[in-house]
This record gives sequence, C-alpha cells and structure tokens, in this order.
Amino acid sequence: MGQAYVEDRAQLTLDACRCEAGSLREGKVRGMYDWLKFIHIVAAMVWVGGAVWVGFFGRRVAASKDPARARAFASDMVIGSRIIMGSSIVVLLAGVWMVIDNDIWDWENTFIVLGIIMIVIAGVAGGTFFGPQTEKAVEDFDAGRIPQAIGRMQKIGQASQGMLVLLLIVVFSMVAKWGV
Repeated sequence: MGQAYVEDRAQLTLDACRCEAGSLREGKVRGMYDWLKFIHIVAAMVWVGGAVWVGFFGRRVAASKDPARARAFASDMVIGSRIIMGSSIVVLLAGVWMVIDNDIWDWENTFIVLGIIMIVIAGVAGGTFFGPQTEKAVEDFDAGRIPQAIGRMQKIGQASQGMLVLLLIVVFSMVAKWGV
C-alpha cells in the first residue's frame, strides 16, 4: 500500500467525521446513509438486547428450578429467537448497503470484516444450536422431562453469554472503526 493511498484514506475518514459532526450540529440528515445507519443501529440494539435477555434471564429462570416459569420462558425464546435472527439480518443488509452507498468504508476494513464474520457465526449458531435446543427444551417441558429441559435452558444461557461477548467486541470495533 503506497503512502499516497494511506493519506487519501486518512483524508476521506477525516472528511467523513467532519461531515458527520457538521450535519449533527446543523440537524441535517445527509440522505440514505443516515437512514441506513439509523436502521443498522436500532437493529443492532434489538440483537444485543435479545442476547442479554436470553443470556442473563434465561440462566436465571433455569436456576430458579420453577418448571412453569422456565417453560414460559422457553416458549418466549422461540419467538425471541426469530426476532433476534430478523434483527441480525437487518443489521447485515443495512451494513452492506452503507458500504456500497459511500466511498469511505471498504470491505477490507477490520470492523466490516468482523461484522460479517459475526453474522455468519450467529446464523450458524442460531440454526444449529439455539433454535434446535430451544425447541427441544419446549418439547422436554411438554413431555415432563423437566431436568433435561432446564439443563438445555442453562446451556442456551451460557452459549448466549458467549455470543454476547463476541457481539460486544464487534460493536466496539464498529464504534472505534478498527482497520480504518
């Protein structure tokens, strides 16, 4: 990478920050990019909030050993997992569109690469672990296999906390714009 390229990228980033700061001071919306960023951030909030909800409250409910409470939470998780997966798809689509819609960010930027990797990890984990385990927990509760169901809930909660850590690292990388 030549010095001129690095200087051009640095100038573009500075220009973007100045433009963003100026637009905020003036109360302007710069068009599609601002709307995409807004959608991206709100969807990320839903995703992070869902991970917190499952990770912390799920383990707490499972630890309570109250079968009715745990069964209700497992049923809510079936719906919640769809909301979380939907929000992650919106995050991906808005993020991709933002990269395509401007000259500032590149596919090689670390924070963008990490974001895409996180989407892949979340999709694989949701389809192969979270979704199936949640459905099995509901089936276990319905069949009266309470200890197995609660065990599944605890595993889901632990795995969700791990996903939350990864998700927060990616969110921080986006705030700090790693790789720019």
